[in-house]
Amino acid sequence: MVKSSSAGSYCFVSGQPNTARSFTSYALSIRQQPQQAKVCGARERDRRPIDPPPIVQIKLKEPSADRNKDYLQSPYLFMCCNLVHAEDPEGEIVAPAHRALAGTVVSSLNRLKDVDNSDGGFFVFGDMSVRMEGHFRLRFTLFELLEGRVFHVMSTISNTLTVHSSKNFPGMSESTFLSRSFADQGVRIRIRKGHHVKPKMAPLMYTSKNGQTTAFQSPPLSCQEEGTSRHLGHSHN
Repeated sequence: MVKSSSAGSYCFVSGQPNTARSFTSYALSIRQQPQQAKVCGARERDRRPIDPPPIVQIKLKEPSADRNKDYLQSPYLFMCCNLVHAEDPEGEIVAPAHRALAGTVVSSLNRLKDVDNSDGGFFVFGDMSVRMEGHFRLRFTLFELLEGRVFHVMSTISNTLTVHSSKNFPGMSESTFLSRSFADQGVRIRIRKGHHVKPKMAPLMYTSKNGQTTAFQSPPLSCQEEGTSRHLGHSHN
C-alpha cells in the first residue's frame, strides 16, 4: 500500500525486497543539490521550500531506444524523501516524514526536456520544507509498483543541508536555470528572479510636542493624533 498526502506529507510503503527481477539497470543522480532552508513554522504562509528545490534524475545503465521509451513513461516509478542526520546518512531517519518535513515528499516520474534538449526522467521536489533546525541530508528512495506490490529499488543521499532559524535565514537564492527550464514545462516550482535578502529596517525618529525624540521600527498609532513630525536621523523643534 502507498499513501501520500501533500498536507500531512507522509509516505508509507509496504512490500518485500524484490527478488523477482534485478534493478541494477537503474542509476540515480542528484542533478540539483539542496543547500539551505528556512525552518518551517506552524503557519503555511511562512513556509519556504528547500533552496534550491532538489531534483533527482533516473537513467538506465545500459540504455536502448525501446527501454528508454518504456521507463520514461512508467506510471509505476515514484520516489519518497526522508530527512537523515548529516553525520550518519545511512542510519535511521531523523523522524517520520510527516513530522520532519512539510509539503510534498513524494514525487512521480516526470519526463522532461533536459538543458541539452534531450529527454530525461526526473523526480522534482519543488514544494518541500523542513520542520527542524540543524544540519541534515535528504535520502531519496526509489520504489516501483509491480503486480500490485511495491518494491524498494535503491536510494541516493544528498549533500548536507543547513536549516536556519527564521531570524538567521539569509534569504532565498535566485532560481537556477534547471528550475526555470522545468517550470516552463509545467513542473510546480516557485521561480525567483533575484536573490532575496531579508531587509533590515532602519529605525525612524519621532518627535513629540514636548520635543522628546524616540526611535521606533514603525510609527506609534498616536503619532498623527499628537500632530508629531516623522523624519530620519534628526528632529525638528
